[in-house]
Amino acid sequence: MWVRAPELITSPDNATPTDGPDIVPDYSAELALVGNPSGLINRLNLLLCAGQLSPETVAMMVNALSSDATTLNGPDNAKRSYVAKAIMFVMCCSEYLVQK
Repeated sequence: MWVRAPELITSPDNATPTDGPDIVPDYSAELALVGNPSGLINRLNLLLCAGQLSPETVAMMVNALSSDATTLNGPDNAKRSYVAKAIMFVMCCSEYLVQK
C-alpha cells in the first residue's frame, strides 16, 4: 500500500521526481504584505486567531516586525523569512495556543 507523508517533500515509498510535494501552502497574500507589519499581523490575526489577539499582543508583534528592514524589493528568501517570523509570532503566543 502506498501512503503519502504530508510532512515530507515527497513520499519515502515509491517517490519519483514528478510526485511533487503533498501539501504546498500559498503565502502569496502574506508575501504581498512584506514591509507592512501592521497589515501582515492583522491578516494573520484574522486567519489564525479569528481576530482574538489583544491590541497589546498585536502591538508587540508589529513592533518586533518593524525592526526588520525587509521590503517587497528584497530577496525572496528574506521575504519568506519575514512572513515565517510573523506566523511564528502569532502561533507561539499564548492567545493562539490557549483554547477559549
